[in-house]
Amino acid sequence: SIPFRVSVGDVAPGVHRAVLRLDYVAQSGGPGARLVEEYYVELRVVDEGLAFEVVSSGWVEGSVEPGTYGALLHVVIRNNYVDGASGLFLELRLPEGFTSSIDNSSVARVPPSSPQVIQALATGGRQAVGAIAQLLQQAPATATYSRGSILDFVVPLNVLVNTTGTYRAEALLHYVDQWGTPRSCRLGVPIPVLGSVRYISVDLGGGTVRVT
Repeated sequence: SIPFRVSVGDVAPGVHRAVLRLDYVAQSGGPGARLVEEYYVELRVVDEGLAFEVVSSGWVEGSVEPGTYGALLHVVIRNNYVDGASGLFLELRLPEGFTSSIDNSSVARVPPSSPQVIQALATGGRQAVGAIAQLLQQAPATATYSRGSILDFVVPLNVLVNTTGTYRAEALLHYVDQWGTPRSCRLGVPIPVLGSVRYISVDLGGGTVRVT
C-alpha cells in the first residue's frame, strides 16, 4: 500500500488516468534484478455541484396559503457522495414575497434539524414560533454526515405573496469536507403555496349549510 497526497486543480469532473511507475530491485540471489513496471490508476473527480440534492420540500403543517406568518418549510436534502461533511448550514435566498420569521430578512440560515426536532414540530406546529425558532438554531448532536445521509432543514417563513403557485428559492448548502476544505453546493428549493379550503358548502336539497 502506497499513499499519495494529490492536489486537484482546475480540472473537469470525470475519470482521469494517471501512470504508476514501479522501479525496484528483486532480490533473487547475487546482485538481484532491476524491474520496472507501469500501471494505470484512475483518479475520479466528482462534480461539486452534484454533491447534494434536494429530495423534497413542503410545509410541516400541510398546505399553506398566502398571508401566513410563521409557516415551517421542511426541506429534505441527501448527501450524494461527500464522505464526511461537517459544519453544515443551509442559506436560503427567498424570492420576493417571502421573509424569514427569525429576523424578517430575505435570507434564512439554519443548521440541520435532528429527527427529534422534526417530530416535535409535526405535533406542535407553528403555535410556538418563538420557541421553535430557538430550537432550529441548535445543531444536532451528530456533527458529521457520511455519504448517503439524509438531512432535514426546517425554515420558519412568512408567506406574504398574493397568489398561489410554486415559487423557487436559491439556496447554498455550506459545509466542510473530509479534508477540511470549506465548500458550498448550489441548490434550487421549490416553495409550494397551494392555499387551503376556508369554506365547505353542503347542499341539503334546497337548503345550504356553510361550515367554516
